[in-house]
Order: sequence, then structure tokens, then C-alpha cells
Amino acid sequence: LAVVDTRGLQWEIAVYAVAAWAVIAYVFLPRLYKLMTAVFLPDYFIGRARTSSGLLGDVVNMAWDGPEDNIHSAMQAAGWTLATPITLGSALGIIRSVLTRSPDPDAPISPLFLFGRKQDFAYQKEVGGSANQRHHIRFWRCPPHWPLPGGTEVDWLAGAAFDTGVRLSSFTLQVTHAISGDIDKERDFTISSLKGVDSGLKVTWIEK
Repeated sequence: LAVVDTRGLQWEIAVYAVAAWAVIAYVFLPRLYKLMTAVFLPDYFIGRARTSSGLLGDVVNMAWDGPEDNIHSAMQAAGWTLATPITLGSALGIIRSVLTRSPDPDAPISPLFLFGRKQDFAYQKEVGGSANQRHHIRFWRCPPHWPLPGGTEVDWLAGAAFDTGVRLSSFTLQVTHAISGDIDKERDFTISSLKGVDSGLKVTWIEK
């Protein structure tokens, strides 16, 4: 409409279009999805994390045993960087990193929820000197004596994924990172990076 308008209202129409997109993407659709997932998806489902709107997010593909300090020391020794919390400053920093292809090694990682709460912490590794593409992993502490399917008890669950670039979400129309569908490859990358600095790392498969 803004392109073909002959009344000189191009800018006004464009402003209304952007405002309509913002309301749909950041107000209406998130509330709709939150209502739907509250009805159809119980909190004890741990196959995938969820966004604050209730949408299914990254797959949970790793479990960890051990104290938090051990995880931090191993991840940092392997060259991973602890993601900074999301603030106005850190959000502007990652936008600048993506647009200018400049480094932002401790860029924030969006919150995803498991057990009804967001991740306890997250780590990342940039690719190509920009936050546009990066390896990242979120960690959630398991509730005490909370068994996985099959009966195994662990201290932490984690979701390792690879950001391939920035796009509009097909569900909410929000600006977001797209992730690679090969989550097994990203899980294996995380394990191999840690094995490189800790030869005593024990890795086992959890059945079911």
C-alpha cells in the first residue's frame, strides 16, 4: 500500500504497518501460544525447552553430573565463554555484532524454560568473529531426586545447539536466531571440545 499510494501517505502507512507487526509479533501471538501450551503441554515434559511465550524451543540433548564449579572450569578451559545476562546494553551489543560482523564473545543468550524456570547459565563459542553464528549450550539444574525417563538421575540437563543466522520466526514473526537441525552433531562437538582439555571426562549414553 505504501508503494502504490498516490496521496503522499507512504510514511504514515509504513509506520502503521510496522506498529501492526510489532503488536502481532510481540503481544498477540506470544499470548496465544502461551495459552495453548498451558493447556496441551505439561511442565514435566523435558524433551524440549520452551520460550517465555510457551513455544517449544531447543531440544534437550545432554545430561551432566557434577557440581556447578566443575562445569564452569571445564567449559572455560575448553574455550567457551559464559553468556552475559540480557540487558539493554547487552542486547544492543549483540545487534551491533550481527550487523557489523564484529566479535561479541559474551553476547547474551535468550532465556528458555525447563522445569518452569529459565536456564541457570549458558555458554557459547563464536564462529567467524561474530554473534551471527555460534555454538551455544544452556544448563538447567534438575530438581532433587528427579528421574529421567528410564529412571536415571542427573544433576543437570542441557541443550546444545548451533545458531546459523538471524531470521524472523515463522511462529511469532519475532526476530530470532535460527538453529541447525543437526543437534546430534552439536552435542558431539560439545563433548569433543571438553575431551580436548579433560582426558578423564566420562561420557555414557542414557537409554530411553
